[in-house]
Amino acid sequence: MFLGRAFIRPCSVRHVVRPGLHHARRAYRTPAVDTKHSKAAVSYADALKTAKDPSTIHSIYPTFVEELRKAKFASQTEPPLQKQDVTSILRKLASSGRPEDIQRIRELLYDLEPVLDMRPSLDLYTTIVEGFAEKIQPQVAFDFLKKMPTLPGRYVPTMDHFLTVLEASVDQVSFLFIRNAVQNMHRMGCRPNQAVANIIIKSWWNCLDFNGEEQTPEAFTSLFDLLESLRIPYTTENVDFAVKLFEGASLSASGQQLRQVYESIAKDDSSSSVSPAQLSRAAQSSGAQAAIDLFQSYQKRSMSPSNALRYILQHSHTLSDIELVQKELKVQCDVRHWTVVISNCARADKFSEAFRIYDASRAAGIRPDAGLVAPLLRALWRKSLQKRSDDYLEEALFLYKDLSAASPPSSTHHPNNPSARHSSGPDATIYHILFRLLSRAQDVDKYYPAALHLLEDMNAYNIPTDVSAVAAPMICLDIQRASSPDEAWEAYRARRPVLDEDGYSIVLQHFSKKQFGSRWVPAIPEYFSIVQDMRRAGIEITTKVYNILLTQIGFLSTKLLREGELDRDFKEDLITVTRRTHDLLSLDASLEPDSIILSQLISTYQRLGCFGDAYRVWELMYLTGNFNCVTVSNILDGCGYANDIHTAHAIWRKLSGDGFSFDLHNWNTWVECLCRCGHLNMARKVVLQDMPDAGKKPTLDTVMILVKFARRNGVEVEVLAQIEKHFPSLYRKVTQLKSID
Repeated sequence: MFLGRAFIRPCSVRHVVRPGLHHARRAYRTPAVDTKHSKAAVSYADALKTAKDPSTIHSIYPTFVEELRKAKFASQTEPPLQKQDVTSILRKLASSGRPEDIQRIRELLYDLEPVLDMRPSLDLYTTIVEGFAEKIQPQVAFDFLKKMPTLPGRYVPTMDHFLTVLEASVDQVSFLFIRNAVQNMHRMGCRPNQAVANIIIKSWWNCLDFNGEEQTPEAFTSLFDLLESLRIPYTTENVDFAVKLFEGASLSASGQQLRQVYESIAKDDSSSSVSPAQLSRAAQSSGAQAAIDLFQSYQKRSMSPSNALRYILQHSHTLSDIELVQKELKVQCDVRHWTVVISNCARADKFSEAFRIYDASRAAGIRPDAGLVAPLLRALWRKSLQKRSDDYLEEALFLYKDLSAASPPSSTHHPNNPSARHSSGPDATIYHILFRLLSRAQDVDKYYPAALHLLEDMNAYNIPTDVSAVAAPMICLDIQRASSPDEAWEAYRARRPVLDEDGYSIVLQHFSKKQFGSRWVPAIPEYFSIVQDMRRAGIEITTKVYNILLTQIGFLSTKLLREGELDRDFKEDLITVTRRTHDLLSLDASLEPDSIILSQLISTYQRLGCFGDAYRVWELMYLTGNFNCVTVSNILDGCGYANDIHTAHAIWRKLSGDGFSFDLHNWNTWVECLCRCGHLNMARKVVLQDMPDAGKKPTLDTVMILVKFARRNGVEVEVLAQIEKHFPSLYRKVTQLKSID
């Protein structure tokens, strides 16, 4: 069978089989033995085992993999590298931790099953993390932990992994780094424990010492509040640890005072007093008034009304709850309480209420901090993704003005209190969100000065600007302002050294979308030069880089079709770029194209009218089992626009015979395909009979497709009568829509 532009690779090219594909896993062993390459592979394996440094591993490993693939070892032959050998290689690479070492680690992990016939295991990942920790590379280690669920084996980092990194780095990094790392543990599915609490205590001790501040019981009281706000349990064992730090510094009396502070906080946790959990549950299930009544019903209380506020408002989403608890408990909410409620509203997408509460907090004299403003900025960012508008950016800059005015750089030598959960003034997170919003500005010339002003402010607050979260949006702004391809390219080159994976992704999107003229085709050489820079930086290349480009080509194709008058030269240019991208994807030895990118490729070809190319991609996907419902809809859509009913029938019959589970969109696309190919009667049968028989109830979208094509064929009345008979509720909706029209 002729597959045309199928993804066929030479035997020497690495083939990485990733999770999720339905075809069988390829193993390197076969009954035939290639003696020449067997000896070469063993020789290179021996060299890898004895390699003393990462550079030697880098020079040998690619050739070893190639020879091993050629060798075709017999099933009884032992693999030339055993697990202990791989473990040793991974540790050496991780202990070095350079970008090229991290890239090699990823390659080796993806080679485990298809090349080395070795399953990924958690202890291999533990070896890598320990290697990073040996050389005190905490940021590299945490970046790797975030990636673990996406790597072969799909393991979630364990508590031991986090402790390995935190314990190794506690005396080397700032308290802010430790605090942020612990906050990220929650997001990564690992809840901090008492051992983590000890690490935070030690880091806070180091922070006070580094800043020349006195270690006092009062300084640690705020730390206990931080531990509680971060939902980190602490007990007498943690207090004992802190007391030992005081005793080691000849501050025994202060240590005992700290113990007394802790005992006063934890005392009387008996059934005669209300617990935080009880207050929180009562407020969540029955409302703030019920929680207030519960608190006031206990004569013996283990917490003050001020502390009770936090638990009562823990799940609140309204300004009225804040006003109620202040009135009933006769205490005023501080910035922490307002922050909790605003955060709840922002997470629940209660956009208007969140800003109403913020305005009320300002009216109440609350001085905004980073924690109060950040949830609102995140909400604005999410809104901007749904609908691009400079209004969201204006609102964000207004919030920033409030925040920076409340805590200007000159207000203190230490604007950020490390023991607090949030910075008093703008912090890195605030600026990173602002720059993300700026990257989506529609009026770039208007907001570019604001970006430069933010950079100046970051320097004034001693917040680093040479980070990807700032560099990437600035590159995007410069690209949008560029008047020529050379200007855009220079804008990228000026700031590229600090880009990370997310930064490169944002830059690629803007670079592909920038048009220098109405008929501008994305520049393939420059685009893939950026991709090569990603490789050199040790960043794993995924199908996303191809998907970004194909999506933009598809957008330009659709725009071209809607303009009516066809520009054939421009269309041919788009087809050439698509085929070139297809070629590069086919030849990328580090990738196994997934169903997402291949579905996008089919969609792009289909929009360009290249049904033959689209079908050859589909044929390969079908043969390998690497397709999904989106793919099926895309190829059926292509059949409809190509007026190829024969191919459409063949695809539907094959999938039906295979027992494929069509989703509702597949059925709707099938109906539209039949209609476009002039088979309206068959489409009627699908809607009226086949779909109900298959347990799929037609929707308003389904019948509207049928009605639209029936109107074109002059049989609308007849079709509507059938819909009224079989689906009366849908018929009523259709007639309502017709009356509106």
